[in-house]
Amino acid sequence: MNKSFVTLMSAFAAALTTIAQPYPAGPLTAAYPRRIQDGSLFEMTGYHQQKDWTCGPAACLMVEKYYFPNSTLTEAQIEPLVGCTEDMGTALTGIQAFFSRPGWTVQVKENATVDEIEKAIRKGVPTIVGWCDWGGHWCIPVGYDLRKGKDTFWQDDLIIFRDPYDQTDDVVDAYTDFALWRFNDMWEEYNYITPGRKNSKLLIVPIPANPEAHRTAAHAAPHILTNP
Repeated sequence: MNKSFVTLMSAFAAALTTIAQPYPAGPLTAAYPRRIQDGSLFEMTGYHQQKDWTCGPAACLMVEKYYFPNSTLTEAQIEPLVGCTEDMGTALTGIQAFFSRPGWTVQVKENATVDEIEKAIRKGVPTIVGWCDWGGHWCIPVGYDLRKGKDTFWQDDLIIFRDPYDQTDDVVDAYTDFALWRFNDMWEEYNYITPGRKNSKLLIVPIPANPEAHRTAAHAAPHILTNP
């Protein structure tokens, strides 16, 4: 092989190593960068997942830190607690198990509604949705924007996520937004969340018994779902 070619490729590999940076493991506290025209948004600290398959542990970490800011749990510690694997990610049963620890209860609803998500957002209650983004993804709705008002034309409306896999826009801040009607159509997943079974409009509401923070939200959490 040509020596100069080898030297060039070695330099290229070194340059890639130099510029390739891991996504931040620490808290992401920047505010949502756009103005809400007509809707609601509540603030919570974001975390970026550290592996391609750890959206479940990262979503659990965000909820844990919302109610218990002094919790020392990390994504790496949560990963085995929810049974997260590279092949299958995190199943619904893993998230249920995490929020069934002492001090927590959890409600799960299939065929939930956008109205229930918006109700949770208005009350500052973090919920976890499972949908088909990235082939199967967990994230937390924290806002919505009706854009031009409360009309019947909702194709211009947005849903705003604390998204552990935020890496497709200009800033890695754990925020993404998405067309609300498209999310509603894509709010199903049947490859990873429950292997072998389709999950339609799956919504998870973790409920802390005695939180350090956001006690009003914790009090409202058991009443988000109409038929849990």
